[in-house]
Amino acid sequence: MKWKLRNVLSKPLTRQLVSWCGKIYIDFVYYSIMGQFSDATDHSLEQLARKSPIIFCVWHGRQLMMPKFWPPTAQLWVVGSTSRDGQLALATADRFRINVIQRSRSRASSNAARRILQVLGSGHSVGLTPDGSRGPRMRVSKGVVELAGLSGCPLVPATYSCSNAIILSSWDRFMLPLPLGRGVFSVGTPIDIGRAASPAQIEDARFALERQLNAMTAAADAAVGRAPVTPTDSPAIADLALKLE
Repeated sequence: MKWKLRNVLSKPLTRQLVSWCGKIYIDFVYYSIMGQFSDATDHSLEQLARKSPIIFCVWHGRQLMMPKFWPPTAQLWVVGSTSRDGQLALATADRFRINVIQRSRSRASSNAARRILQVLGSGHSVGLTPDGSRGPRMRVSKGVVELAGLSGCPLVPATYSCSNAIILSSWDRFMLPLPLGRGVFSVGTPIDIGRAASPAQIEDARFALERQLNAMTAAADAAVGRAPVTPTDSPAIADLALKLE
């Protein structure tokens, strides 16, 4: 039965159906919750994206509602896996007119990093999960910060929380929001890194992004009366698998 389910999910028609259902669900949840928006920047997210391309950073476990958070007037690219599950997620992203940079786990990922830099260089923003696709949970990968340094684009943290949601037991403690709750959506302060940043400055920026994202996420959880999801205790820096050599 498990093999048959995988076979069905691998079919293009099934992916299209699942992606439509995913978009309908995300839209329904978003418009059914009482949303509160918190913006720590001097400009709105839309104004930031219009001013220059940004690297839009959300934890892996808080990415489901981000398509509704991103301004529809600005173009966004995201990195996704070529795996079966990744293709389903990317098909759903496509429903929100989000562009995709595909990354294969079986190939050198430097191609994805170069493509990200090309997209940023062309004036379009990129959305990344700084704790990667495998963790450690809520720990920022140095690779994300290095991309900001190479491109000269600011890192912009964002998060959300909902009072009515299921927290999955996955490594990222993925939040599956449910309808008819209260929601908090937050944008943090952009972090700018110079193109000539030293290794010490890269590490300072990595820590600043991690600290800000975790503080924002904890505050969003507290605002809706939810126990916070804590980062992995491991001091190891997350591996985004985007090698820049």
